[in-house]
Amino acid sequence: MNMQTNMRTGAATLDDGWRRWIADNLLRGADRGGLIGAMLGAGLDRLLIEQELRSAEEHPYLLAARRLQARSAKQHWMASALGRLEELDPCGVERRETIDRRTFFEEFYARNRPLILTRAIEDWRAPSLWSLDYLEQAAAGATVEIQAGRSVDPHYEQYSANYKRVSTWRAFLTALRRGGISNDFYLTANNGAANRQALAPLWRDFGPIDGLLSKDWREQGFLWLGPQGTITPWHHDLTNNLLVQIVGRKRITLASPAQTPRMRNHCHCYSEFGQDAACSGAGEGNRPHLLRCELGPGELVFLPIGWWHHVEALDLSASLTLTNFEGPNDFHKNYTTFDAL
Repeated sequence: MNMQTNMRTGAATLDDGWRRWIADNLLRGADRGGLIGAMLGAGLDRLLIEQELRSAEEHPYLLAARRLQARSAKQHWMASALGRLEELDPCGVERRETIDRRTFFEEFYARNRPLILTRAIEDWRAPSLWSLDYLEQAAAGATVEIQAGRSVDPHYEQYSANYKRVSTWRAFLTALRRGGISNDFYLTANNGAANRQALAPLWRDFGPIDGLLSKDWREQGFLWLGPQGTITPWHHDLTNNLLVQIVGRKRITLASPAQTPRMRNHCHCYSEFGQDAACSGAGEGNRPHLLRCELGPGELVFLPIGWWHHVEALDLSASLTLTNFEGPNDFHKNYTTFDAL
């Protein structure tokens, strides 16, 4: 931002950087006197400052922006009210052994409610077969894509493309055999497309989940495999998801869409709370209402669209994410704010 001089009149003018700064602060309700003080401190002329502020406050563009801002504020208020009401509900995430199709879609899918099922995949081979030795033999000779070097960047999930690495399947499993706690390397859904063919033999150990998933459920599944300590930081998805736990345990912390005003959604579907599962940085009174649960081998959790979640592996862990429900799940097609937020 800088001052410019009109060559005809010799009068000082402001560049568009200053105008954007003025508009942004006015829309955020900044104190007018504070703005004047800041601009005077930058060496701008008081008369020029007063003229620019008056022009900005009366400009049709800013008035239209204020109207859109008011609509957004109403949505924020409504979500905040619903979020406060959730705090009165003593129930956590409901757990059931199994569920029939009608009950699932009417009481959970349509109502955007999470659910844990404990016996829905009893006929799958994977939970009983999968060991590191078995995995190495099943996909012997494969080359896979993983996430690695994540520990240098607190925003590793947001910029996951920067941490894609190629590894032999054997070398990756060798790293897992070393044990220990690490969040530095992880085979995730972000690597799904690259690994689909290489790890195709492992899909023989999965099966359908009757009544919930469509017959072509294998086309939209994503594998997760990593050591104890891997963290998927706070985010929400653009689809309804099933997270199936195959090996080890995961701790999942959830916040409903009504908690969005408190979730510090700074970019796309991510939260500034990042790896902070407790959202401790929010302080009392501003912390979102959180639900916590633990998922063991052979269990799955339904994560409804828009629900914020933070996932931490408590052991060496293998999981599968599935999205091919019998109900509608193409909501991402109408999502238009990838780069706007």
